[in-house]
Amino acid sequence: MNLRDARRHRCCAVLFACILCVSCSKIASRAREEKNEADAAQRLRDVRSAERTFKGRHDRFGTLDDLVAAGVLGLPPASAAYRFSSSATATSYEITATPTKRDDAYAYVGWAFFLDESGVIRGAPYGKNNGYRIASKNDQPIRDQ
Repeated sequence: MNLRDARRHRCCAVLFACILCVSCSKIASRAREEKNEADAAQRLRDVRSAERTFKGRHDRFGTLDDLVAAGVLGLPPASAAYRFSSSATATSYEITATPTKRDDAYAYVGWAFFLDESGVIRGAPYGKNNGYRIASKNDQPIRDQ
């Protein structure tokens, strides 16, 4: 092998290593996003159960703060991946879970979720292609309820 061939092989090896690093980084990033989405959906399942308990005790639904104060829902784990918001009346409640990440370099950065007194967790892609719209009762139910 001459010097020119050796340089070409070294260039190919470096290029291959760079492509591999970028691919691994994207795979790891997507795995983190999927874990964050699964954690947010599980949190909504916990809220759904807590709302049933709270309603049985207080004859009304509660906000997230109400549920935590009543001891029927634990404090959320420290996470910067999702922002949860809530509202409640005597006969209804709405909880949204929205990714905190916004990145216009991508069409979508994850899933936003919605839960209300029906007990159905709904989800929608969240990103620049839909104006970073939060999920609502008009979105499709998620697969794993």
